[in-house]
Amino acid sequence: MSGATGELFGQIGSREFHSEEEFRRYLLIETDLAQVLQHDNLYVIVTLLGFSVPRRLEQALRREEFQVTSVHGAVWEITHEAIDPDDSSSKPFSAYVALDWESGLAMYYTNFRKTAEIDRLLVPAITKGSSEMDLFVLHPSLMHRMLDSLFAEYPEARVTEFTARTSLHSSQGSVRRPPCKRTIQYWGNDGRDAYPELRDKYGTAISRAVIELPSQDTKLRVSHTGTIAFCNGDPAVFSHILDEHVLPEARLQRSIVYRAKREYVEIGTSNSRRPLPVVIPLTIRLDSPLQYYEANRELPSALESREFQVLAFMADEGSLFLKASLFDSRSLSRFDIWANEGFIKVLPGDRTRLSTLLRFYDFVLSDIDPYAVLEA
Repeated sequence: MSGATGELFGQIGSREFHSEEEFRRYLLIETDLAQVLQHDNLYVIVTLLGFSVPRRLEQALRREEFQVTSVHGAVWEITHEAIDPDDSSSKPFSAYVALDWESGLAMYYTNFRKTAEIDRLLVPAITKGSSEMDLFVLHPSLMHRMLDSLFAEYPEARVTEFTARTSLHSSQGSVRRPPCKRTIQYWGNDGRDAYPELRDKYGTAISRAVIELPSQDTKLRVSHTGTIAFCNGDPAVFSHILDEHVLPEARLQRSIVYRAKREYVEIGTSNSRRPLPVVIPLTIRLDSPLQYYEANRELPSALESREFQVLAFMADEGSLFLKASLFDSRSLSRFDIWANEGFIKVLPGDRTRLSTLLRFYDFVLSDIDPYAVLEA
């Protein structure tokens, strides 16, 4: 279990860092990270940002009762006064935030306590603190691609545990059972072969995996919420996996989502000019065709259950065409969607922010098509 020491790893004193990469090099070279991993898991939570103003991030963290206790250039130390409810002698929860303003990423590093503490304290700060930041969505297609890349680089790699899910609304087929909402937990050294079999037979999509690299004596856990837990092994291997298999995808996802927006251009003559709205949509490509019955009968209630109010909805049968106006109850923003059997286009409104677009994409993955991907 993580957090045996009760101390945040790598105490950095008065040192300053110019980038997340420099901070990670410091951890690898100048701290005994391998010793930390003998006692604790090292959690890295990847977050996408829609702003580049430090004050706004600090305000978002404060809304969820986090304090910035020290600033080291591009690295902040943050603390939450909540203690472990199972251990009255435990210290407040702490983490480092390594900031990459150019790419729009914030990476939270902590070895504190256990996953439940991260879910209870840190994740709400990321998902609720601001409408312009949210978790990196490590969707099933991306997770499959990442696993395939790891298997190619480390042929002996194995998946020893995974979670696979589907939902009642998902269009992913099942050849062995009728469609229903299901979660499958799997343990076994043959998980590398088992998860594609379950995908094909039961229509499930992988959402969490434990990966072991025996030649590197390395073990890590990845989840769809962009959390990577390094459980043991060579810290240099962990850094390599982040650089090669995680961060490039996070930067690409942020770039695609950040590009979607509504802006205004001035048109007219020198005597009379008026603003004309120009919308750059977010395009989501579906792997499984969206059917009229699913769209017309099930989609409105599914949207409402995820805090998207349906203001207007129209679906034409035949070659499916769907239009809807939605209101995000969390960020208080309105946006439109247009869809056919193969694509969903999200048209941002004036107040639509990054978190709304990412939450809608997460809705598509969980309720429509777990293998849907963002179009660059």
